[in-house]
Amino acid sequence: MTSATLRMADYLLKTGIPCINLHYTIYRRDIGILGAMVKLPPERIMQYNYGTYKGYFAENFILQEMISYGFKDVAAWRGRTSEIEFIFQLGDQLLPVEVKAGTNTKAKSLLTYINKYQPERSFKFTGNKFGVDRINNIYNYPLYMVSQFPPRDM
Repeated sequence: MTSATLRMADYLLKTGIPCINLHYTIYRRDIGILGAMVKLPPERIMQYNYGTYKGYFAENFILQEMISYGFKDVAAWRGRTSEIEFIFQLGDQLLPVEVKAGTNTKAKSLLTYINKYQPERSFKFTGNKFGVDRINNIYNYPLYMVSQFPPRDM
């Protein structure tokens, strides 16, 4: 038996309430096993050299960590030409989370979501340092700081 987790990604309606399950995304429970499956040598993982799998590894890592911290309901959002990887619920708030494995972090999809739904806060996990975009209220976290999500004041 493989170590696969089938996480349901619900697409959100205009109301922000999860609708029927339209899409499934498969994530691995263990990114080490994911590396073995795609025959990625451990030294390349240690060098942060994932090749074409970089984004997939980052998304798996973030989801794996979030689930371990107690976030169980995971949704996704898709617009006409944009997609948000994860939307987590914390109390009555929906927390959109964009994951970017590298340092190119424009995240046009996140801005599309923000303009459409005006969430109180949005989040990006990237290969860059921590920072806050106060204009769009986007909290930028380095991938390795996922344990600090969500902010303590939420």
